[in-house]
Amino acid sequence: MQPRDEWKDDTGLIYTFRGVANRELTPEIVLQIGKFVGSRWRERGEKEFLLAGDYRISTPMLKSALASGLLAAGLQVRDCGFLPSPVLAFEVRRCGIPGCIITASHNPPQWNGLEFYEPDSHLFGPPEEREIRTRLREEVPGVSWEHLGVLQAHSGVIERYVERVAEEFPLARPLRVAIDPGGGVGTLVVPHLLERLGVEFTAVNAELDPFFRQRPSEPNFEHLTALREAVWQEGARAGFAYDGDSDRLVVVDERGEHVPSDHLAWLFCKHFFPPPGPVVLNVSTSILVETALQEQGYECLECRWGQTFVGDLLRRTGAVFAVEPNGHFDFPQLALRSDGIAATAALCAILAAEERELSELLTEFPPTVILDYTVVWEQDLAERATECQQAIKTCLGQCERKHERLFVGRGYPAKIVIRQSPFDNTLRFRTEHPDRSEAERMMAVCKEALGVDNG
Repeated sequence: MQPRDEWKDDTGLIYTFRGVANRELTPEIVLQIGKFVGSRWRERGEKEFLLAGDYRISTPMLKSALASGLLAAGLQVRDCGFLPSPVLAFEVRRCGIPGCIITASHNPPQWNGLEFYEPDSHLFGPPEEREIRTRLREEVPGVSWEHLGVLQAHSGVIERYVERVAEEFPLARPLRVAIDPGGGVGTLVVPHLLERLGVEFTAVNAELDPFFRQRPSEPNFEHLTALREAVWQEGARAGFAYDGDSDRLVVVDERGEHVPSDHLAWLFCKHFFPPPGPVVLNVSTSILVETALQEQGYECLECRWGQTFVGDLLRRTGAVFAVEPNGHFDFPQLALRSDGIAATAALCAILAAEERELSELLTEFPPTVILDYTVVWEQDLAERATECQQAIKTCLGQCERKHERLFVGRGYPAKIVIRQSPFDNTLRFRTEHPDRSEAERMMAVCKEALGVDNG
């Protein structure tokens, strides 16, 4: 993953300060970030700061460096230990003080990063990060010795989170599921939540592992063989898989088949968030789901990729729910951050209330084919906008430019999304159509227009 030019600096770090630990993301840089962020919050009247991390091998080193910088700036640092990112976000919002979690989410074990939260749990966005980057090499003066911050333990976070989620999504009756934390920090929370809910569960890949040797941290369907087998063998109603920090959830049904996240979003809205909403839908959400929600009276707000943008839209509009198709589900009554663990409780509550199996609950949607293609592309999509728009118009008759590197075309029951990350050089295509040959044709037209190999 290579950062785009505007995000390159002499550290090589990218969005949420991610990089390879002890190479780009060094203790020296993290110390400097801590001093700057701590000074920034202290100037705004904040006195305390919550700190946690996932279970990567580099997390203790980086957490110590960040804590030192924050303490040098005069903040009182509350160490919450090892936590999933949505659990820390919940505690940040509950306490109303800023925080940070050391995590690289779904990235490989050599990576790590810093995710900073505002007191309302909103994730720092590009403007805040750019401000920090531009001043990384400046000397940030610390406070005098008598005003140094104090590091202290902050306990009971998991218990408070589990109790709050259990209150939000109670179960009508017991059921059995399977879980796959993938060696990530969700191992510390998901079993406790399921026990509190009265859910019987079988766990695979549930030993904490800082190297993700049980399976890759990213819970792609092809990595979930053990989970699918557990579902079959135990007669589970569903299987749940998480990434390294448990902000994402991937679900398989009682047959071991993948359930699209946007279809789950429709279930969540139907059971917990009656219309009119509003609900926030990522631009890549299936057009079938968009249409179904609109027909039921929901106001659907479209959002670009990125949890900082989703969180911003949630708090500006008072939206009740949000989804990104890669497994991010946002429950703003808990925090302005995606939460794969709360989504687990929500789906368990739905299954406990329903006689039908999960696959049967989704038969309301007609079959569709969604194709995804990702390629490393050294060009800038903003400079190829004309070709991109013309290709989408050729297929669907219209195209919307949602952002300088984000293009969307709709023509029910078809949809095309072409986007390039603002942080790296990956170019992503998504085409949707009930007829696979049509989805493939649209993909070929779009790739050819941008000179991407169709082989």
